[in-house]
Amino acid sequence: MRFFVLFFSIFMTSACSNHEQSAAFQTASGWPEIEINTKSKQAVVDNLIHRNVSNGWSLESESPSLLVFSFIDSSGTVGSAFTQVLLGNANSTPPKYEARYVITMLGEEKVKVIVNAYVSTQMLSGQTRSMPLSNNKDTFDMYQAQLNRVKKEIEVIK
Repeated sequence: MRFFVLFFSIFMTSACSNHEQSAAFQTASGWPEIEINTKSKQAVVDNLIHRNVSNGWSLESESPSLLVFSFIDSSGTVGSAFTQVLLGNANSTPPKYEARYVITMLGEEKVKVIVNAYVSTQMLSGQTRSMPLSNNKDTFDMYQAQLNRVKKEIEVIK
């Protein structure tokens, strides 16, 4: 048992440290963000809704400057189970991923989008534990790539 704990501790320490940051990983907000050259904020909103709902995410709320999507990972995969146990315990709810898109106009011809991503789980006692995903390079790059595709599609339509 001690060997397992030692091995697991070494594995987690080495896996979670010293991740190189790409240039794209360093944004002003610290979250994935992009500026899109368009006068239509609604086109950006529509694109983000279509893209996320098509990928299995649920639209939880929508306001003029905020879209909130969620996805509950009840797949039972190792990653899902690990996330559930690391945030809560074996009796916690499956991990719930949440992406918040803040959408604002910059002047009259630019739309800025910033994505905040979190994962959370609720424990038996009702306590909810969450963790931002901004420090995970793969997640950051995934959302940044999504924003880059949205920009490319919107600016081509223009």
